[in-house]
Amino acid sequence: MRNLLILGTALIMVVSGLAFAQTGQPPAPAEDVGEAELEQFAQALQTIQEAQQDVQMEMQEIVHGSALGEERFNEIHETVNTTGEMPGNVDESEAQNYNTIVQELSTVQQDLQIEMATIVEDSGMDVERFNSIVMAIQQDEGLWQRIQEIMN
Repeated sequence: MRNLLILGTALIMVVSGLAFAQTGQPPAPAEDVGEAELEQFAQALQTIQEAQQDVQMEMQEIVHGSALGEERFNEIHETVNTTGEMPGNVDESEAQNYNTIVQELSTVQQDLQIEMATIVEDSGMDVERFNSIVMAIQQDEGLWQRIQEIMN
């Protein structure tokens, strides 16, 4: 349950970011969401969650199989995220490997955003409407519970 909540929160942030990137502004919250739309939304959400799980595994494989390995990559990445700079104990080879991994991960994430938009559209919704429902979920726990019921 906790993992689903975390995944749901991450999804909301990712999909909201997708809408912002496509339109240049955050989506407007949904006013009325009918049962048919909830079904479409739930179907798209389930497929997106599966795609996200696949991408998480792919990203782990990229890092784990790299010359740096998972532990060293995470050490460097934490410092870069915190300070904005490469740690002083990183040699040129490690820095190059780190940058290559980050670029690969970025490409995988970009591909996921495109895939998510396709999933939403294939469900019969447009991305803007999907994201307005995401915004509504953030404001209405009952709506999120209805979606979870449909998904189960």
